[in-house]
Amino acid sequence: MKHTFRYLVERDADFAIINAFEKNKEVRKLFLSGYRDLNSIIIETRHSFMQQEVGYGYGESDIIFILEDKKGKYAIFIEDKINADAQPSQRERYEIRAKQLKSKGDFEDYKVFLCAPNSYVNKETKNTVGYENKIPYEAIERVLPEGLDKDILSTVSSGKSCSVVDSGVTNFWKNLRVFVNNNYNDILKMKGKSSDKPSGSMWQEFDTGIKGCCIYLKIDTRKVELEFQGMGSKLDQLNILLTNLNLPTAIRTSKGKSKSASIQFEIPEEYGLTFYSPFLEQENRVIYWLNKAVELQGMAKTLKENNYINFPI
Repeated sequence: MKHTFRYLVERDADFAIINAFEKNKEVRKLFLSGYRDLNSIIIETRHSFMQQEVGYGYGESDIIFILEDKKGKYAIFIEDKINADAQPSQRERYEIRAKQLKSKGDFEDYKVFLCAPNSYVNKETKNTVGYENKIPYEAIERVLPEGLDKDILSTVSSGKSCSVVDSGVTNFWKNLRVFVNNNYNDILKMKGKSSDKPSGSMWQEFDTGIKGCCIYLKIDTRKVELEFQGMGSKLDQLNILLTNLNLPTAIRTSKGKSKSASIQFEIPEEYGLTFYSPFLEQENRVIYWLNKAVELQGMAKTLKENNYINFPI
């Protein structure tokens, strides 16, 4: 049977890998050969497993297989990529999460793998650095019989009909937009339109009504910022202005090649947000972030009232 797809996302590849690993001994051999018993029993499979990470907030493991052989329990961690860039310190953060689960007694040993198309895993880039174990989709395809899993991996390997839309990220930002419209409509205005988002969409921009000045919610770094674009090279001048208006001072930041400056609020770890838990369960944390954005919007209002409506000044 032939399978034709309108588009595929990484989540589709996740489930193809999970099913192939659970059902096909030759696929398991790719991961276990030379490491553990090929007849190991699969105890549990975890998908999009979220954990708190010291120093980072929340992090996600795409796939975790927990297995057992005569030596005991062990885990296979898989970071699955179609073509998206790696998140900051992504490989190191797998290590943090794996050691955390090991210390809890979930398993005694583990390995971390990168699975992606050949064209991705064979390039020495920031996306692949640190992954000592890499298995291309094509290697999995070769040992699979004809069927859905093989067709999914074949399609994403070829780059046809592929998208990096992430349902967790997409749903979070769409829910946030509805929440802001219902509760903060007279204060905060989210920029952009409600649309599907890739996994790397960690920031949301809010309009301040001032050219070159905007508010960002930065989920990955747990910061809410009032950013002054192009003002990094004029930081002293900017801070004199802010001080005269009894506003907090800014620090130099970067955005692409242009230097910027921003007033920053750092969000405590206990208020960190995740894209992969139900939005309603995080509502109190969302309110904490939005209230910080409201504070920054108040600062922007002070600037406008004093006729500072264009940055750089």
